[in-house]
Amino acid sequence: MLKRFSSIYAVVLIFYFSDFNQAFVQNDTCQCGQRPLFQERIVNGRLASPDAYPWQAGIVDYTGYVMCGGSVITHKHILSAAHCFTMGGEMNDWKVLLGVVDFREPSGLLLDFDDLDIHPEYEMNKGVSWNDISVITVNGEIPFNGHIEPICLVESDPPTDFAGKTAYILGWGRVEFDGGYPDNLREGSVTVYSDWKCKNGAMRGYYVSRMMMCTSSYPEDSCGGDSGGPLLVEVDSSYFMQIGIVSFGFRCAVPNSAGVYTRVSTYIEWIKSITKEAVTCAEPV
Repeated sequence: MLKRFSSIYAVVLIFYFSDFNQAFVQNDTCQCGQRPLFQERIVNGRLASPDAYPWQAGIVDYTGYVMCGGSVITHKHILSAAHCFTMGGEMNDWKVLLGVVDFREPSGLLLDFDDLDIHPEYEMNKGVSWNDISVITVNGEIPFNGHIEPICLVESDPPTDFAGKTAYILGWGRVEFDGGYPDNLREGSVTVYSDWKCKNGAMRGYYVSRMMMCTSSYPEDSCGGDSGGPLLVEVDSSYFMQIGIVSFGFRCAVPNSAGVYTRVSTYIEWIKSITKEAVTCAEPV
């Protein structure tokens, strides 16, 4: 069982990934991408168990419903998609929900937005979301306590080739294209496509750049309301790493199509320029 700490500042070691102004501060008393050891491995298309994905965030609108997903990356920051925040509304209309799988559960932690950084080159053009990434700075601090933990972010650039690997998706989005929204977080598995298969087959007719990545979209897929959530891979059956952000696709769960995700590794330096010296947990070794 992972140890739980009341303070995220205990025994902090500092590691610099680039220059001083673009560093995460890593707390070596906790590890990112971990979940309680008693949790089962992911099984396709079922409800997520409590604490199974402690980095999962819900972006809640003024009606109290989850409109998008996100992921905890530091004690102050949530990673999400840009398009979630460009279709109307203001920062004081939204909150970040953490620590629960049922968004109605009163024990969930609700935090206000303190700031919102949308990628300066984000745009939507002919159904394609370009640079579809945002970083939320919350008002207050996110406690790392077992129920809430940060996810590890893929660092490699040029990007690691994940083609053919199983990846995992999470969200409170629609269970089918014209269906309703669940109260509980749901999980599923997809297969990462090669860039060639994405551009020349599954997403023919859409321009998909190297800043994006694709996965299978059938029989399981992300759908409306899942945007901004993480695309995860499991590393050495030990911990989870986020490689993508749910962005767009053709309807939901359509055979011979694909889901398209923002490729996280392309934006690591931009993310660090915002998070700077915020605290996160060390990657397992």
